[in-house]
Amino acid sequence: MLCFAKTGLAERGLHRVFQQHQAEREYLAVAHGIVRPSRIESRLIADRGDGCAAAHGGPRGATSVTHVEVIETLPAATVCRVRS
Repeated sequence: MLCFAKTGLAERGLHRVFQQHQAEREYLAVAHGIVRPSRIESRLIADRGDGCAAAHGGPRGATSVTHVEVIETLPAATVCRVRS
């Protein structure tokens, strides 16, 4: 599902929902090679170095957890469901 806001008020409300992690993000991805189911834990930093700021929770950054589920293994790629 794709969601977007049609008004400024709706945009602020939607921003708040994602900022407070009240919505689960789920994506389908196709990756080269073999991917194994996994749980990836990392820290978000204020400046990723690419000009885009990431949310952070203090000097060490907020913890981000991503779950990778294999949907289908293809000859040269893997279809995955990714949740964060």
